[in-house]
Amino acid sequence: MNNYAQAAAEMKEMLISEYLKKNPGSKRNEITTKLVNGRVVIETVSNVICNCSPKNKKPAFSPKESSLLKQLAAGGDERYAACLDSIGSSKKYTGWLHGAKFIPFGDAEKNETLAFLAKKDEISGKRSLDILNVKKKLVQLMKAKVKASKSMVQTMTMEYMQAVQGQLKAQGAFFNREIDLGNSFTENVEKFIKTNIRIAQPKLDKKSLIDIAKAYQVASNEKIDPVDVPKKLDNKEFDKAINNVKDKLDKLRVEFDAIEKLIKFMEELVSELMLSKDKDLSEPPGKEKKTGKSGPRMAFSSKGGRRR
Repeated sequence: MNNYAQAAAEMKEMLISEYLKKNPGSKRNEITTKLVNGRVVIETVSNVICNCSPKNKKPAFSPKESSLLKQLAAGGDERYAACLDSIGSSKKYTGWLHGAKFIPFGDAEKNETLAFLAKKDEISGKRSLDILNVKKKLVQLMKAKVKASKSMVQTMTMEYMQAVQGQLKAQGAFFNREIDLGNSFTENVEKFIKTNIRIAQPKLDKKSLIDIAKAYQVASNEKIDPVDVPKKLDNKEFDKAINNVKDKLDKLRVEFDAIEKLIKFMEELVSELMLSKDKDLSEPPGKEKKTGKSGPRMAFSSKGGRRR
């Protein structure tokens, strides 16, 4: 199964699940066998996506990467929740980097980071609402008494994919910024500990010790209130907390790479949808439309048939 066929399958599954969620008591087989508009909408969405498959066949995602396509059908609110989690982590790293006196992370860097997060948060939230609204319209169309227009379904499919693409880009931007800030956080903490605490802890001033206590709070995700000068720094626990952050960043890099690949696929899909928005993509790929037989041709004789 190529990427486009798999994406179509995921979208079909999403529509069926969404319909069942909005219409409790309905049965799955009713949608694909009895519900006229249900079949029309589901098959049209599937055909529209499959018809976008480029002629020059591109390699399909590997079995491990194929789970990426499930994100196409994931709810916009699910992706938005992941974005909010990433924003929270980035703000923690930003707060510590800006507050630690031994790190050159001033007001300009802090303000730029917070403005970036706020802008991307707004985009992700709007795209989440767009996704939810299109899904709602598609489900309503599946149950409509008037036969669903295939061209309308095609337009909604394009709107859905554009919204997913926009939200994925915002999510990728969040993850990338979190990775950068997290790297800076762990590197600066480890450097400071290596050159100061393990060598001359008694000589450190109160502010530096509190900065390190705050770093442990960020790394361990523990709330320590009030943050005061630690009586004794448990190096083993501190190392464990920092390593946990590193592990999280490693996993985030894998997710970021996967999202980048999915965004590239989405860009191709949306581009194909935009180029073909005035064409009818609702029929299965390769199926030619039936055309009416032409009527008998009028024979014009060359003799006496000339216009004078």
